[in-house]
Order: sequence, then structure tokens, then C-alpha cells
Amino acid sequence: MILPHEIRAREFPPGVTREWIGVGSNWFGPTSLPLIVLRGKNPGPRVVAVAAQHGDEAFAVLGILRLAEELDTEQLTGDLWLLPCLNVHAYMHGERVSPFDKHDMNRVHPGDVVGTVTEQISKILCEQVVPGADLLIDLHGGSPENGDISFARWTDVAGKPSVRGLAESLPVEFLVSPDGENPPGMLSSASETLGVPQISIEACSAYAPARENATEMVEFVLVCLKALDMLPGEVPQAPRPPLRRTVTHRAHTGGAFETHVDFGQVVDEGQFLGVVRNLAGERVQEVTALAAGTVSVMRNGVRVHPGETLCTLSVDAEV
Repeated sequence: MILPHEIRAREFPPGVTREWIGVGSNWFGPTSLPLIVLRGKNPGPRVVAVAAQHGDEAFAVLGILRLAEELDTEQLTGDLWLLPCLNVHAYMHGERVSPFDKHDMNRVHPGDVVGTVTEQISKILCEQVVPGADLLIDLHGGSPENGDISFARWTDVAGKPSVRGLAESLPVEFLVSPDGENPPGMLSSASETLGVPQISIEACSAYAPARENATEMVEFVLVCLKALDMLPGEVPQAPRPPLRRTVTHRAHTGGAFETHVDFGQVVDEGQFLGVVRNLAGERVQEVTALAAGTVSVMRNGVRVHPGETLCTLSVDAEV
């Protein structure tokens, strides 16, 4: 096991190195955070790819493990650092957030060395792993509670080349237009502060086999590596994804949610999207579209708590 303060000083050899980072402590000692480093024969950029900030989004975990097994480091230029499961406790429990502190990991960055376990993991990521990287790839999606059509966001850093073109080369349905700022606590905000460009990808469906979702996640990372000349081969030519903004509809109360629209469906402003009933059968929230757009995220599951996403629409954005 490697200690957090040893990570940046560690000289990783060419090939594949698999490590466990000790995080904090509990009754049985430190939590083990997996780190896989793939080092190419020749020096080059360093890319960091992370998965499972939300423990119920497991397809990217499988994708990153597959990538570490299949990628030929003899063909790789530079370094690829993989953290296949950031929120290890949430993942083990099949939950979005850690059962120990109930924190959403993507709202606590850059973390706290003396905070809760989620904040301590974030601190290691933002202090020992991300700094100095040329690109951070944050993989999301595939929760059994929420499904989505694929989309990506990009975060540029002042003084460095834009990664918008790289995002436009991804095989996603659309891109989310940056609104000029990243909310505090999100990894994109912390990454921007650290001077590291970031791409966040939402993809995968719980209706598809895990192996297909994993393959999709691998392809996203491979496209990024090829675009950065870290791997040989042409970046697949695909239509440039349209630019959108997102409009999210959330539950005002807990209950049982029933959707009345489908993924990819185009809806009008004011159109009925679904209903939340309490367990006595009363309609406690009727959800109508706040704008005209395409259904990009829809709750698959029935159970819903206040504040959780019910439906997100992608809406045309100005270029």
C-alpha cells in the first residue's frame, strides 16, 4: 500500500503498475483506493481518468479495468493514470453516495485532509493525482436509477489550449455548453483551479449489457489518447455533436415516480413528463417541461427522494 504523500514522488516504471492508496482510517485501518498507472516507452502527456465518483455508476469501473488490461503500453506515449473506483464505499453498497458520510463526492472537491472519508479521497485526488496532468477524464453514467443518452462537458483552463475540439471528436449525442463557471465542489471546478483541462462524460444505459457499456467507456478514453497523440491511429471521424444546455427537473418530495416520456423524445415546453405519487396514491408532484428540448436523462427507477433528478432536457444553445 502506498501512502498519499508518496504518490507524486513515486517513479513508476514502464508498463503497468497496480497500487492501493491508503486513505484515512477506520476500525480496520486505511481505506484502500485503487490506482493503476500505465507508462509508455517514451515520455509524453499525462492523462488521468477516474470513475465511480457516484457508486451506483458502475459501468465505467468495468471499462477502466478492461482498458488497463487491454491497452498495450508498448504503443503508449506518456502516462495514463487510472482510478477505476473513487467512491469505494458507495460502490460496495451500490449507492450514489458514501453510506458513511452521505456526501456526494462531486460536490466536495477539492476535499479536506481532516474531513470525512469522501472529503479525504477528494483531497488525495486533487492534491496528489490531478496536479500537473495534461487532461482529466471524468466518467459517469449507467446508474440503475437514472439512464441517459450520451453527452459530454468540457472545461478549459486559461493559458492552455482549449479541449473543446477534443470533446467534439467524442462519439456522444451532444455537448453541454459551458456557462462560464463551474459550481463549487464539482471536480470540473477543482480541476480548473488546479490548471488541468477536464472532460466529463455521461453515458451508458442500464438497459444494455455491462460489457457493451464498458466497451463504450473504453472507446471514449481511447479517442482522447489518440487525439493527444499518445496512441497511434486516427481519431474516428464522426458528426460534430450539437451544442446544448441542460434543464433539469427534480423531485420536490419523496414517493413513487412514473415517467410518461422516453429517452431521446422531443418534447414541447409545458408537456407532461411524469408524476410523483406518495405511498397513499396521492399525486404530490406533476412534472411538466420547463423548456422545449430532448429527453437526455430520465429516471429509470420508481423510488425517489426530494432533490433527486427526475428528468433532464437538452435544449438548443447558442454557439
